Amino acid sequence: MDSIGNTAKQGQDLADKAADRAQSTLSSARGTANKAADHLSNTIEDARDNAGAYISKTKDQARSAVGKTMDSLSEASRTVRSSVSDVSDSVLSYTRDNPMKALLISAAVGAVLVTTWSALRASRD
Repeated sequence: MDSIGNTAKQGQDLADKAADRAQSTLSSARGTANKAADHLSNTIEDARDNAGAYISKTKDQARSAVGKTMDSLSEASRTVRSSVSDVSDSVLSYTRDNPMKALLISAAVGAVLVTTWSALRASRD
């Protein structure tokens, strides 16, 4: 009876560690996505500032088009950030609710990546 209890505890510990790693990975991905979105926003702001300096008064239509494009890109940046956050939250929720399935999915994805990597390296040689 003790060995079954120990095996179950070890299984739960493994599932908890997998969930923690998944959460850590998703937090890292969220941070990377936020940094990318911030960089995109800064680039957009710099482009907007530079575009305004180079467009003459006679090209108001061009300025308007650039402004609309920059606004669209800013909105796209916000949408990407929001989507990454939503996906991250749903994956964390799924991992907490189904730790063993999440662990198996992670193992399968890892196997696919290793197989793909091996195939790519073999094709280069």
